[in-house]
Amino acid sequence: MERSSRFAILGLLFIACTISEVLSVDYTGETHVRVKQHWEITCSKVKDPSSIWWKRNGISLGSEEYSTGKINVKLPVENVADKTWSSTLIAQEATEGHEGAYTCSTEGNETHHLTLINGS
Repeated sequence: MERSSRFAILGLLFIACTISEVLSVDYTGETHVRVKQHWEITCSKVKDPSSIWWKRNGISLGSEEYSTGKINVKLPVENVADKTWSSTLIAQEATEGHEGAYTCSTEGNETHHLTLINGS
């Protein structure tokens, strides 16, 4: 009886740890840029590449920004070691409209804030 109780407890602990796994996306890149300065933001540790969808301040980036080349997205890249994906958002020249909190995925609640600095 004692042995089966230990296995039951271990099983419950395993399930609890699995369920409580926190989805977390990591961001790297510039946080402060000047107008007309090049910038990039990369998100990584995304588990599902189909969930990659860049947003600024909670709103999906529009086709106008993509079609005019103001912002580009590199194709998602798989990290084979941990079976996650990354994506990079690029702007050749920062504009005032680029300032804000960026997210790349519905996984996790993390954001990457980009602030524009006035002056040279």
